[in-house]
Amino acid sequence: MFALYAQREETRREHARAIVSALELQPVRTSDYHELITAAAREAAAPEQGAPIAKAVIEALKERKLVVPMPELLIR
Repeated sequence: MFALYAQREETRREHARAIVSALELQPVRTSDYHELITAAAREAAAPEQGAPIAKAVIEALKERKLVVPMPELLIR
């Protein structure tokens, strides 16, 4: 059943839009980058690996009710 669901891209996009709307999420805008970079910089000062930095950025996105972008976009 899930294999059939994944085959119809339109259904996946419709459901994604419905979820984003129900959770009152917003897309990340250029104006959001400053706060996300600040969150990443705070974590970058710690002697840890990259995972805490990504986690801090994701938490900042959640606090602002922004859609978490694909991992490839976060890495950039």
